[in-house]
Amino acid sequence: MKQIYLDGEPVTFPDEPPKDLATLLAVLTQHLAQSGRYVAEFYVDDVDLLNAYFDSAPKQYVVIKAVSAPQQEFYKRLVKGRIVYIEELADTLTEFSKRVLVSPWREAISELNQCIQRFTLFVDVIDELKSFVEQNKTAPWAKSLEILVTEYERYLASLPEAIEKADVAKVSDILACEVVPMMQKCQKWLREDVLPYFEKQANSLN
Repeated sequence: MKQIYLDGEPVTFPDEPPKDLATLLAVLTQHLAQSGRYVAEFYVDDVDLLNAYFDSAPKQYVVIKAVSAPQQEFYKRLVKGRIVYIEELADTLTEFSKRVLVSPWREAISELNQCIQRFTLFVDVIDELKSFVEQNKTAPWAKSLEILVTEYERYLASLPEAIEKADVAKVSDILACEVVPMMQKCQKWLREDVLPYFEKQANSLN
């Protein structure tokens, strides 16, 4: 029997709880929004899905434990988790940019598709911050976010064309010389500008 907990309390549904994890997370998010809170932790059988892309999620689950937090604490946790994730993803892409030059294309494209799926969490944190800025236009890093968005949209848009042409040299170049440096720049920006902002905001609530 599935067990779902929110802030340590069991969650009940009129019918069966959603089987799809993304749907369940959306339901909890919508419920918490009524009180101005966010899902800050979402563990599925002890796997932290807020810092993992959903394709890696188990198809079935037994226990889900969600923890809510006010807006500033939510963003602080989100940014802190993504800083680590982006560093790991940048390292993975750096290694792949070298390997793609010597690997059979069929193997390379399969691995590349997995890497692209992992971009979900990178794009997700940018989208969350864009949403925050729409409501808080005085955030001191709003302009730098706008510049970063323009960069990543341009770089990621150039990748599909290189893939379609099976141009391994171009794929390698885009990843190593454009995408990875952009992600490293984003990680530095999150660590030095965005995270301290939310830490200060969250501490002011205590």
